[in-house]
Amino acid sequence: MSSVSGEKTSPFGRSNCPSGRLSLWLFGLFCLLSTTPMCTRSHEGVVEESSETQSHESQLPVDCDCPSPVVAPAPAAVEPVFQTLFEGVKGDGIVQTFYPGLLERPTLSTEGARLLLKQLESQAKKSIPASPAPGEPKPPTMVPNSIPDDPLEPPLAAPKGFKDRHDLRIAIEPYFDIQPDGVVTIKWETWIDTPPSFVHFGLDIPDQILDYPRFRRATKESGKDRRKKHQASINLSRMETNLVDVKGYGPEGGTVSYRIEFLDLVGGINLFFDGRFAYTKQDGKYVHGVTILDGPNVDVPTTSGMTIWFETDVPTRAAIVIQDAEGEPQAVLSAQAGQHHELVLEGLKADTLYAYRVGAVDARGIIGSSGDYAFRTAPTVTRPFRFAFMSDSRSSLGGGERMLQGVNAMILQAFFSEAIKLGADFVLFPGDLVSGVTTEVRELELQFESWKRAVEPIHHYLPIFEGMGNHDTAVDRKDGEGRSDKASPNSSEEIFAREFVNPTNGPTPSDPTRPPYLENVYSFDYGAVHFVSINTNYWTGGSPKEGRSNREGFIMEDQMNWFEADLAAARERGASFIFVMTHEPGFPNGGHVGDAMYWNGKIATMNTMRTEFWRLASKYEVAAVLHGDEHNYSRMLIDTQMDPSFENPVWQIISGGGGAPYYSRSKTPWSKRVVKFTAQEHFVLVDVLSDTRAVFTVFGRSGELLDRFDIERKPTAPATDVVPPSGADSPVVPPPAGTP
Repeated sequence: MSSVSGEKTSPFGRSNCPSGRLSLWLFGLFCLLSTTPMCTRSHEGVVEESSETQSHESQLPVDCDCPSPVVAPAPAAVEPVFQTLFEGVKGDGIVQTFYPGLLERPTLSTEGARLLLKQLESQAKKSIPASPAPGEPKPPTMVPNSIPDDPLEPPLAAPKGFKDRHDLRIAIEPYFDIQPDGVVTIKWETWIDTPPSFVHFGLDIPDQILDYPRFRRATKESGKDRRKKHQASINLSRMETNLVDVKGYGPEGGTVSYRIEFLDLVGGINLFFDGRFAYTKQDGKYVHGVTILDGPNVDVPTTSGMTIWFETDVPTRAAIVIQDAEGEPQAVLSAQAGQHHELVLEGLKADTLYAYRVGAVDARGIIGSSGDYAFRTAPTVTRPFRFAFMSDSRSSLGGGERMLQGVNAMILQAFFSEAIKLGADFVLFPGDLVSGVTTEVRELELQFESWKRAVEPIHHYLPIFEGMGNHDTAVDRKDGEGRSDKASPNSSEEIFAREFVNPTNGPTPSDPTRPPYLENVYSFDYGAVHFVSINTNYWTGGSPKEGRSNREGFIMEDQMNWFEADLAAARERGASFIFVMTHEPGFPNGGHVGDAMYWNGKIATMNTMRTEFWRLASKYEVAAVLHGDEHNYSRMLIDTQMDPSFENPVWQIISGGGGAPYYSRSKTPWSKRVVKFTAQEHFVLVDVLSDTRAVFTVFGRSGELLDRFDIERKPTAPATDVVPPSGADSPVVPPPAGTP
């Protein structure tokens, strides 16, 4: 990289593509249009507690005489930041894709970097709250109580049943004291006495496109006694040595990732807590920086815009700068100060790749900024595109990163990394992100933050559409009455909406005392293809008493009416394919025959509801309903042999192989209709090749091809649908690299 001053540069690096191959795809075809984007409107959310995730940021006081950011030299020809290698086009127009290479990180031009700094300096002159201050501890993670058989004494007494829980042992979340000489002390408290802990510190590598951190230093608490109050120290100068400092933090500071590793003597396992903090330097002294705890993430793509959102550790005002390959850099500012920033970019060009960088300034005038990333706006028509589909990533067995704060982070990271490398434009994830089902709101929030931290390096670039599962819940328990959804403002649905960003076009509850459908039921278009997210765990309570909540799998009338209206509107607009995602399967095959939308067929209201759901899917010619819930993969066709009212056949795909403990196959009345079943961990890639053809490819963890099939606008009968042999007329998708 060389420094460039006073000249326009493209935000996208030059390709190193081997001769004779074409570079296209990851974000689709790269359209170069000359219109200047107009970014308008900023939507701000409420101030929320934030997660601790990885990012790269530079920390600069606003009054410094800062050098120009380092950028790539202007390329001779603009090409996408990502690249897929093609070996040619078959006679019927199907592109044979091969394993794509991620070339290099996008880089804002010098003009773009200067524009961001200028906008943040102007934001610093506006009112910004000074509380909470950097390094200030948060309240306890659980509400204190005094149950007699608790292992702990008040005021930090844990809820009943705590002895059996493994995911939440942190009572006071980590906070930091940074001294002028660079000694940083990290402090935290646990609910139970634990031995001295290790703390690992690291950075993300600057030329690494997916910026997972690499840990390089470690320190251990002093002493040998067990304790609830913990602290460990490290001098930040150890992160600035020639051996470690790959990011050039020495002069100005930056962001450090950390991992606390401690032994849970109650559960008998090692547990981890991940996060990050930022520091900067003023007059040679170390001070707290502005930390971007979560993000930046991209969501809700449209033909003319994108939503970019992130969280900071203290109240800030924010700015975003974007730039396409030919246009001038454009900025959009937050309308108010807060910790949660959710900015909607509008007036962009369709199907176009943009580089972007976000920044924030706090009440002290300290600036923190992210690294440079990229996103692609949605296309106006159906050009070939690819999306990934997977679900059920809650904690599994095996310890370590398989049990990282309610998430199987090892498998989740591996599959998301493969999805972006194989050219997905976005990801569908219909539920059971985390272990959840907890009485503690903060525990569920921490688990969602762990999930977001695992996928964040991909979420910088790709939108993710999340749906709710039965485990993504905070519940109240009452003896003799089972569990029920919590009341507002901490219903599972409201927590979900605070933690994730999805479209907001769902239904309104007919009863205002029930939870909102906001951002857990929604739909969107991508080209001419329509997608719908249905919540089959709305207001759920397992086996509830009448009027307190729903059974798992049940869809209430207001949501069902919205579903039909949405499908009808999509058909009226001329949608080609329609895909529906929802967690609970209509016809379970392994692990959830006793609930889902089936409940062993013994509940009349559930049977009636399920028939209506599938009747609507059939009536409006839905191509496939994409489920999770069962921790396996299965495929079957739902048609008139299942019910005479299902006139148009619809594929049911269950893909719950995202890392949760596996389920074996169950015997059901429809077992003979199941085309494919496997209990392997897996993910699905869907290629929409035209308005009439889509191809599903299913990969196992080792890269094994588990299933591949075509869907036409009029699906064929099961007897004629077989997995194509090698060399058959279907797109060849390369197997993913082996995962750990």
